[in-house]
This record gives sequence, structure tokens and C-alpha cells, in this order.
Amino acid sequence: MEKHISLAKAAELLGVTTKTLRVWDAGGKLKTIRTPGNQRRVPESEVSRILGQNESSNSIRRLYHGSPDTPFSQIFRRFPIESWYNLYSLHEVSDETLWDKTLGSNPGDAAADAQPPQTPEPYTFGGRRHPFSNYYPAPTVYEGIAYSTSEAAFQSAKTLDADARRAFINIDPGKAKRDGRSLNLRPDWEQVKYRVMLDVLSSKFQDPVLRQMLLDTGDRLIIEDTTGWHDNEWGDCHCEKCRHVTGRNMLGKALMEIRSFKQPG
Repeated sequence: MEKHISLAKAAELLGVTTKTLRVWDAGGKLKTIRTPGNQRRVPESEVSRILGQNESSNSIRRLYHGSPDTPFSQIFRRFPIESWYNLYSLHEVSDETLWDKTLGSNPGDAAADAQPPQTPEPYTFGGRRHPFSNYYPAPTVYEGIAYSTSEAAFQSAKTLDADARRAFINIDPGKAKRDGRSLNLRPDWEQVKYRVMLDVLSSKFQDPVLRQMLLDTGDRLIIEDTTGWHDNEWGDCHCEKCRHVTGRNMLGKALMEIRSFKQPG
């Protein structure tokens, strides 16, 4: 059985902060598991995978700090530009003057035109009235039935009973969520619920205005702030009660997946 380590230990091994690892987890860059006490654990294979990806970056780091007399331009040319990008994104290079030296080392070199990647700020939304919320009024079709919100469509999918599903057609999203809790869950719900969410959102974002709003987030990490209702499965709550828990942000992940499907071309 694979060994799992704490978030703090993984952060120490990778040379980043635990906050960075939580952002990676929310964005799908890092795979974690949850303990029965809802504590995050990182498989050792994930740490090895990320360290393996950064082998060139570590070589740069050793060479740069261990060879102070070597011209920086020579070090820069010994490694592909992707290695420098990776190094910068993992905070192993945090001094912007380092990039200034790179850009000024040889103006004629094509690599000198490279710029460090800028990690955009996450797009965080919250509240029931935001267009990305499942409570937002937007016609949504799921398996041939039209609902007034994506919340109602999603909740109805918890059952395979067609008559029970139709009861969700014209109800408000709050009632849909409450009624969904009383349904006899289909036996495969835990396995299919994320796929259902993708199907529901795919229908919702057929609306051209909503689709453009989603595309306008670019490549930013999308996070639903669920502070106030403590949903750390589909979003991320930041209240005092949940301060030691980082939400799985499954709705944010689903929105980013839909966004990738909706890209033009």
C-alpha cells in the first residue's frame, strides 16, 4: 500500500508552502486524499512525480548557486526555457532581478526574449446570485427534461425515477436542494455525480452570454467561495470553523473543464 504524507511534509519536500499545495489541489495539479477526519494527505508518488518534473530545475538551482563565477548567460543557455519557467512557477526563483539578468545577458539571443510566466489570480465567486452559481436562473436540460436552474437539474439526477425527476422542473433552487436530500439515492450516485455536474453545466453554458462570461476567465483557477454554508466538497469555505480545511472545489473544477470544452476552435 502506498504511503501518504502530511501536507506540511509534502510542502517541505517540494520547497513550497502548504498554501501553494492547496491551490495546486484545487486546480487539479496535485492529487490528494482525505482522511476520515477530513485531513489532506499526499501520496508519496505525487511528490516524486513533481520532483521528477523539476529535475532540470533542480540542476539549474545547484549550478547557479554553486558556480558564482560562471556567467549567467552560459547557465541560462544550458537548459531549455521550460525548465526556467517551471523553476519560477514553483518559487525556487523568486528574485525578479534574476530574470532581469537573463533578459540583459544577450539581447541577440532568442531566449533573451523569454518572460517568466505570470500566475493569474484565481477567479473566486460566491453567493447564490452569481451567474456561475447553480442557483442562478438559467434554463438547463438534463436527459431530455428542462429545468429552471442547474441546481434543480443536478438534484433531480440523484434518482432514476422519471416521475420524481419531473417534480424538480419548476421549483426554486433552494427547495430543489432540500428535496434532493430526501430522495432515495441511485446506487451509483457517488461514482457519477461529477459526470452529472459536467453534463448539467454543459447545458447551462450553452447560453451565449454565460458562455462568454466563462471564457472571459481565461486560464484562471476558478474557485467557489462557500463561506456561509460550509460546502467543502463543491467549493471552499473560509470561515473560522473550516479554517483548517481546504475545500475540494469540485464545482470550480467542473467549470474549468467546461471552459476548456467551450474554447473556440
